[in-house]
Amino acid sequence: MDTTFPETSKSSNLMPAAVEAALVENHRDFLRFLVRRVGDADTAEDVLHQFYLRAVSRGSELRQSESVVAWLYRVLRTTLVDHYRREATRRRQEADYAQMEILSNEG
Repeated sequence: MDTTFPETSKSSNLMPAAVEAALVENHRDFLRFLVRRVGDADTAEDVLHQFYLRAVSRGSELRQSESVVAWLYRVLRTTLVDHYRREATRRRQEADYAQMEILSNEG
């Protein structure tokens, strides 16, 4: 479903409702998108959860002329990039810690 918003004075109330509806209708597509990129269903579910929180909290940022699903995919991609960044940071910290442990065991 590629929903765009009707031009009404109640658009601020319609946007979050349209976002919620699009999230429910496209849940499987969003999950499939993430599984293909992260390669793991559990990680994909975690990212999907973060995406849902972000999409619901930012639903009011959606412009009336914008497709809800296209906007959600943009939010989903941003959430995925943030996940990759967090994972890279975590791996660097683990490598740094392991290196410190090796050095402390040598001395």
